[in-house]
Amino acid sequence: MTDNSAVEKAKLLNDAGLEMVGKGEFDGALAAFTEAMEVFRTEGFEREHADQLQNIGSVYRDTNKASEALDYYGRSLDIYKNLKFKPGIANQYSNIAYIYFTIEKYEEAVDYFTKAELLYQVTGDEEKLAMARQNILVISEKFL
Repeated sequence: MTDNSAVEKAKLLNDAGLEMVGKGEFDGALAAFTEAMEVFRTEGFEREHADQLQNIGSVYRDTNKASEALDYYGRSLDIYKNLKFKPGIANQYSNIAYIYFTIEKYEEAVDYFTKAELLYQVTGDEEKLAMARQNILVISEKFL
């Protein structure tokens, strides 16, 4: 049975975490996202659980902790794959690609941007599709 008050609190924690990220308050955001993640996981809200893993990965990305970012993006990706949630899968491929780019693993970056590109074609997200294609082109021309 779902604890609606806990889920509502988790949603508020997510919103607070996003606000903290905008202010550069990464420690507070990490704490909020982690607490929200635990609630969503416990209550069986898998997509929201994956969203929080992604948010945590993004905090680590923003604080230059590539290894931790890859871990959390990968965990989020696994859940989205299990849910067959293509937009989430595509976004995680793109997030992972960006991390590989920042740590100068350009072939891996292109590989993941290509995976994202294929899914963005399926989901019809033209803006993200264009961004993935541009990233592939720039990396291929300048770094490979």
